[in-house]
Amino acid sequence: MKKLALPKINGNGKNTYSPRTIICCEGDGAYTHVYILSTEAPHWRKIPDVTFSLGCFETWLYDYGFHRASKSMVVNLEYVSSLDREDGSTFIILEHNCCGRIKLGSKWRDEFLKRLLINPPD
Repeated sequence: MKKLALPKINGNGKNTYSPRTIICCEGDGAYTHVYILSTEAPHWRKIPDVTFSLGCFETWLYDYGFHRASKSMVVNLEYVSSLDREDGSTFIILEHNCCGRIKLGSKWRDEFLKRLLINPPD
């Protein structure tokens, strides 16, 4: 399994991360915030302002079970804890409540649900 070299959380240098340790990626303009597993509560940490677009992460991580959930989110299907429906919208809840409720975009909904059901988490 390939690893990604990303900045350390404190901003000094880089660490390599296995895709299995990445929970989700949140786009913020030309930057992406990467959320990784942690052994300390709340059991995830944010690597802010990675200078790659969300589209890059979507491409790099697709084969590792990641899927675009909305214009600003790519999630690791392995960490989807539940789906909630409210007023005709679908919301994704990730393990450890990372990123709160993520609204599943209608553009990505059908393919996301298909991949989630075909490749259920271990």
